[in-house]
Parts: sequence; C-alpha cells; structure tokens
Amino acid sequence: MRRPMFYALCLLLTTLLTACEAPKETSEPIAVEAVEPDEPADEKAEVPQAAPEGPKMVVEVGLPKLKENGKHWDAMKGEPDIAICVELGGKETCYPGEKTPAELQEPKCKNALSCAFTGIPVPSGDFVLTVIDVDAMDNDQADSALCSISTGRCDHRFATAKLRLPGVALAAKAAQAPAAVAEAKPVEAQKPAEAVQAPEPEKAPEPPPQASPFDTLLSRANTSLDGYDIGDNYW
Repeated sequence: MRRPMFYALCLLLTTLLTACEAPKETSEPIAVEAVEPDEPADEKAEVPQAAPEGPKMVVEVGLPKLKENGKHWDAMKGEPDIAICVELGGKETCYPGEKTPAELQEPKCKNALSCAFTGIPVPSGDFVLTVIDVDAMDNDQADSALCSISTGRCDHRFATAKLRLPGVALAAKAAQAPAAVAEAKPVEAQKPAEAVQAPEPEKAPEPPPQASPFDTLLSRANTSLDGYDIGDNYW
C-alpha cells in the first residue's frame, strides 16, 4: 500500500518540476529590426582636383653686347648669361626655377644677347622686372624697371623687355577693330558692263566689171589703128 502511494507522490513532483521549467508563452509579438545591407564602396575613389593655375605670360628680354660702362660681361669677353626676377608687393621671384635672388645660380640662356621666358605667372598688377647676368661669384644686375600689365610694356633704359600677355593681345585687337571699320571706305557699286557690239563683217571687194565682146573688139581696133593716119593713106 505504501509503494503505490510513493510512486504517485514521485509522479506528482515530477509533473510540478516540469511545469516550472517550461518557458512562459507571451502573446506580445517580438519586434525585429531590419538591417540594411552595407552599400558597396565605389570602385573609383574620387581624386581631389588641383586648383586651376592662373594665366601665364612670355617675357622676352635683350641686352647689348657690352655693359653700360663699356666693359664685357665676363672676363672671357663672352656674352651675358640671362635670368630675370619679378618683384611684386615686396616679394621677388627669379627665373628659371622660381627661386629667390640668393638662390639664383643658373641662367635661362647662356652666352646670349636675347632670351625668352615662358610660363611666367601673370602678376596681379604692375611689377618690377630685373634682368640679371648670372656669374659664378656675384650676379650682375643689368637693368631694372617697372612693367605695365595693361599695356605689356616695360620702362627699361638699358635692356629691352617685352611682355606677351594673353589679355593684352585680345584687348589690342578689340581696340583696333572699331578704328578699322571707321577707316574702311564704302565699296562703290559696280557699274553694269556695257554691251559689246560685235564687229561688222568686212565686205568682200566687188569684182571689176567684165568687158562685153563688142568692147573687146573695139579696144583691139583702136590699138591696131593707133598712130595710123587714115586720111593720108586713104587719099
């Protein structure tokens, strides 16, 4: 009698333990957040573009064969080794190489009386242009003067300098255009060509009149009787 009651008690405890360990069911739905897929990285990464460079100009300079004092440019009586320096707002940049005057050791043109410098940045205003003769020991300043951006001219006294500016050439052409139109003379209307009369055909010369047979006999008779005294012979 005790064993059945013991088995029933164990079954009851087992049922209670199983009911306590079971998960509680909830009627509230579980919210699930949607995760967006990562965007694929661009195959070509954007490369930052450099800032556009400003306009450039060409500087053409020339020097005489001798210095202003009449001496040669160097001890070997050679021609100058030309470089230039551009000064604006207290800052001086020398070419070639965009160097300071103290760093300038190489010329653009060696043993030459003229030299052209290309790719020089156009200053924001009128500037001072200095022409340099590069030497091994100390550089000689050949000439220095003020240059105008609006006209492209420099006021050098000893050296010659000419600026080729992109805007000056266009402005000069624009200024010359109205003058050329004003000076142009109106084109006169062409007169209609006069009708050319064809020359009249030349008339063929008329043939001389032909003598009749009677005239021919009469002419022969007169010829045969020419000089014959009819009265003397007849009488």
